[in-house]
Amino acid sequence: MWRKSYPVITEDSKIVIGLGDSFTQGQGAVPWNIWEHYEWDLTGNHHKDYSINVYELEYEGSWVNQLCKNHMPGWTPVNLGQRGCGNRAAVRDLYYHPDLGLEKAKEKIVIFMLSSINRFDFISKAFNDHHHFYAMWPHPWDKNATMPSLWQAYHDHVWSDSFGILECIGNIKEAMTWCKAHNAKFAFVNAFDMYITYEAFIQGFAPHITDRKQQEQFVKLVDSIPWDNYIILGDKISVIDYLFDLEGENARSLNWMEWCNQHKGTPRGMLTPCGHPSVLGHKIIAEQMYKNLQAFNFI
Repeated sequence: MWRKSYPVITEDSKIVIGLGDSFTQGQGAVPWNIWEHYEWDLTGNHHKDYSINVYELEYEGSWVNQLCKNHMPGWTPVNLGQRGCGNRAAVRDLYYHPDLGLEKAKEKIVIFMLSSINRFDFISKAFNDHHHFYAMWPHPWDKNATMPSLWQAYHDHVWSDSFGILECIGNIKEAMTWCKAHNAKFAFVNAFDMYITYEAFIQGFAPHITDRKQQEQFVKLVDSIPWDNYIILGDKISVIDYLFDLEGENARSLNWMEWCNQHKGTPRGMLTPCGHPSVLGHKIIAEQMYKNLQAFNFI
């Protein structure tokens, strides 16, 4: 079984910690000749070919790595991204790598690339080196659901718009707390969920509150998020919107995963056949992130 290797962190290290799902991990962000080698399918066939470490190539192509490599020499990338995880798992992974010694680095920047707010994570009973959580969505009809009865229960008894918003706010606040405790700078960005904005949070929760004091309390909670440190790519609120805008397509008007699969990626190469940012896409994301970090006076 392949095990991810992490960098050695010392008291003199300057590190960029990437939190998130597959858009952070770098799923699919490998050279196009690798995609062609595996006939445009990286869902598992590469496990049989040990001459090519696809996982390693994905981490190399990720925005976390390219941000440091191309724009921040002297900074070390620490990519904690996990395929398919939600925001709860992403932020909790700050705690589940005690051997890394993240806290002792001299300078730390945490960039939280938020996943969909409808994902929810349980700690995995099969806790291993990389996948510490089991993620579910309120989509029990999903053919890829490994535990459809649990997904059904989540859909029926837990999930709501207000639940997703409050959970996401809690995830952001938890990342902020870790950063404050360990003298780290914090920024966040949106992978593909168009509901992660200040306005969407207010509008999505307000209909569920009738008490004026509760409304005021909720607004204060949303206001407590450091929106000034919200990374904006161009004038778009999410990574997927920005990359599709560069492609000349409107991501919200189509199922981009299905579209990319049918067309072996996007015409200008921003997204892969599996619907994730390509090496080029991650390069452009990293460029935009660097500009934002400069504007935040983080570097």
